[in-house]
Amino acid sequence: MLPDLGSIGLILIYIIAFITLFSGFYMVSIIFENTKNYSSPKPKKIYSASIIVPVHNGSKYITECIESLLKLNYPKDKLEIIVVDDGSTDDSFKKAKAISGIKVYRKKHEGKSAALNYGIRKARGELIGILDADSTVDKNALMKIIGFFEDPKVGAVHSGMRTKNRKNLLEKLQEVEYLLSLFLKKTYSLVDGLYITPGVFSIYRAKIFKEIGSFDTAEFSEDLEISMRIVSQGYILKCAADAITYTNVPSTFSDLKRQRVRWNSGLIKNMKRYSFLMSEKYGELGYYILPMMIIGHIGILVFFSYISIDAIFQLINTLYLISISGLTPFLSNILHPKFSFGFIQSTVFFYAALTTLLGLFFLQCSEKYCFYRKSSLALLPQYFVYLFVGGFAYFYFWIATFYTILRRDIKW
Repeated sequence: MLPDLGSIGLILIYIIAFITLFSGFYMVSIIFENTKNYSSPKPKKIYSASIIVPVHNGSKYITECIESLLKLNYPKDKLEIIVVDDGSTDDSFKKAKAISGIKVYRKKHEGKSAALNYGIRKARGELIGILDADSTVDKNALMKIIGFFEDPKVGAVHSGMRTKNRKNLLEKLQEVEYLLSLFLKKTYSLVDGLYITPGVFSIYRAKIFKEIGSFDTAEFSEDLEISMRIVSQGYILKCAADAITYTNVPSTFSDLKRQRVRWNSGLIKNMKRYSFLMSEKYGELGYYILPMMIIGHIGILVFFSYISIDAIFQLINTLYLISISGLTPFLSNILHPKFSFGFIQSTVFFYAALTTLLGLFFLQCSEKYCFYRKSSLALLPQYFVYLFVGGFAYFYFWIATFYTILRRDIKW
């Protein structure tokens, strides 16, 4: 028989439970200290703003995206909308060109970062925004964001990103994930611990690009790289959770895998590139948030590696025992109350239940402080399914990431 790995698993569970609960109560302390700070500050100045929409074969979304920008509750003489067609082979350029009140440019296909840099060179605003072509904005989103720029330390602000498509189960699970992620980003931004401004309506000071340079065209996670570069220069990032925007999320598992492999690969590359951010010089971001983020990813990999190996060992041992004693003793052992209900009495179950309750508390806070229009009660079925399958999915995506990196086959 193969060895029983239960004692190793118990140690791992205790370690992970401690880290999870410690991080959870750290979040709780921030929440209670900042309950009045989740709303965005009211602007004292109306800045001139240029919004850049890079598009490559986005004919399906581009019209709706532009129209949402044209409906922004913002002075028209202060707003510039720039669409950069990155060598599309569909009619994206034609559809954008047909809309009046915007500037549309076309260039050869060189990737999203090159398209953004082209748009930045054309922009004239004091603020420069980025909006993915498959996304839309609420009419008040820009007004909710600009108040943060009264603080000269703020280099960029990102919006309250929600999922747009919520039809199948995969999309609904991402709805819960995006909501919890937004709440996490908003909470971390309250202690100046934010390190990323996603591509769905993030706004930057225009002078930032003159100081630190434009987007890195060699990057496949350009939003993370530029964010870390901004932070490394002494600026802080903020999250405007009430600046509501919507983005289309992957509808199939293969598309989701491709997206997450890209995200994970970008995270590895940029954490190596900006590892110096993990120091006391960068406050809570440096000495807690970034290290804990890395520990969390490693914890997922170690724990689910253990689960996978242990499951294989258990299967082999079970088949061996059945081959020796037959099926009847095995079934009677499984149906024994001690086997069936013993877990409920264990310390592991206590920590699992406490972690689940903590997650429910964060879900409720997410609804309240991220100004979600859907009740957290309505999200409960999605939450429990996400809780059950999320860890396994993350583990799989990380294995796929390492495999892709080894093959040097990152393409998008």
